[in-house]
Amino acid sequence: MKQKNKDILIYRNWELWSKMFNLNFIQRNNIKFEEVRVGNDALFVINAGMLAKKINVDISEIYCVT
Repeated sequence: MKQKNKDILIYRNWELWSKMFNLNFIQRNNIKFEEVRVGNDALFVINAGMLAKKINVDISEIYCVT
């Protein structure tokens, strides 16, 4: 993945509900939600993205909000 595309996924698309994470990756890197009132999901995604060595993108629909 090109660095520009990775940066867009990490820093401009930080909604947690649009991502899936590998549990072993989260545990191995001790990634946790920060205890802040607002934005803890964004901090989680940004931290995970910065530590990720590999990111995959799938265009399949995996949920539907109505």
